Order: sequence, then C-alpha cells, then structure tokens
Amino acid sequence: MPLDSTHIIFWASDGKFYGNSLWIEKDFKNEKVYIKVVLKENPLISKEFTMYIKKKPDDEKLKTSEELLKEMENKSKKNKRKN
Repeated sequence: MPLDSTHIIFWASDGKFYGNSLWIEKDFKNEKVYIKVVLKENPLISKEFTMYIKKKPDDEKLKTSEELLKEMENKSKKNKRKN
C-alpha cells in the first residue's frame, strides 16, 4: 500500500514537505538533509536517513537510442572478431 502524508509524518532538517515531496530552496548551501518519517498509526515505527543534495546542473548530453544501438553493434562486431 502506498504511504503518503495521510499515513506518515514527514520531517526534514531543511526544506519543507508538501505532501510527500520535499522542496529545498535554490540557494541551499549544505550538502545533505536529514529526513525522518514516522507512521501515524504507530509512532514506534519510524525511519531516519540522510539525503545528499545534487549540486551540479543537468547539462550532461545523454546518448540517443540510435547512438546506443550503434555502439552496441560495434562492440558485438569487435567481440566476434576476437573469437
């Protein structure tokens, strides 16, 4: 059963939870946030963990499907030549 804010209490050292999404300010300088979740029905059931914050932009160019397929074909041709 999926759990959301109707079943769980969410807490974070920084940022703010809206439902089960944690929103962090753009100018956040720390490298991690401490998260704690507690089951509303039974507060003895809880989980604590550290979530590291990605700092680098998403500007990496990913290969297209065609580039990946071509790369796989070239690798298989090389492997056949070796055998």
